[in-house]
Amino acid sequence: RCRPACLPSGLVRPYTQAEQAEGAHTGAPLHRASCASFLIPMFNYLIPFFILVTVMPYDPNRHHRRSIRLKDYDYRLAGAYFVTICTQDRVCILEPPPVVEMVWHWWHELEAKFPAAGLDAFVVMPNHVHGLVVLNPPHGETASESLAQVVQWFKTMTTNAYIQGVKGAGWAPFRGRVWQRNYYEHIVRNDREMVAIRYYIEANPDNWVEDEHHPARFR
Repeated sequence: RCRPACLPSGLVRPYTQAEQAEGAHTGAPLHRASCASFLIPMFNYLIPFFILVTVMPYDPNRHHRRSIRLKDYDYRLAGAYFVTICTQDRVCILEPPPVVEMVWHWWHELEAKFPAAGLDAFVVMPNHVHGLVVLNPPHGETASESLAQVVQWFKTMTTNAYIQGVKGAGWAPFRGRVWQRNYYEHIVRNDREMVAIRYYIEANPDNWVEDEHHPARFR
């Protein structure tokens, strides 16, 4: 897993009118994060208890993870974003270890390509990936690149690498494109939600059979 990233400190982001129309609670701030709290080794073992006692478990249906971007929202703003990218037709082509290693490699390269992008929890599932991206530009409240540009670069680099794998290493062929054209995102509103989403990502492999992207769910 990637090292924990904190929400940009001092950032307060009220919900937009579009989010309010979707049923979100208004005025939820992003609180100052404490990096130290995420670096305590024992914290990883306390997360399940912490979630049950103090944090509502993350539910992608209730928390409005959508493929359509929020209207008029600037996705260059400092903050944390929960991203899900699915393979085309949700085909399970990401299972072989060499493919997993390739996808992980290009995820880690995001920080080198985009200095304002910090990486947090990440997982490669058979037909999708989940990841937390924290945009924290050194100057000002907006990054030079948007979340969409970060995601697109990741998709481009992994697609190119996958094509090379098909040609030279016998990886499974794909129809048209490796990834779906769009992607799902959720704007993380506060530190409690950050912890809940981080746990959701890390527990995803154990919950694969019940996952909404499992092939049995859409056949």
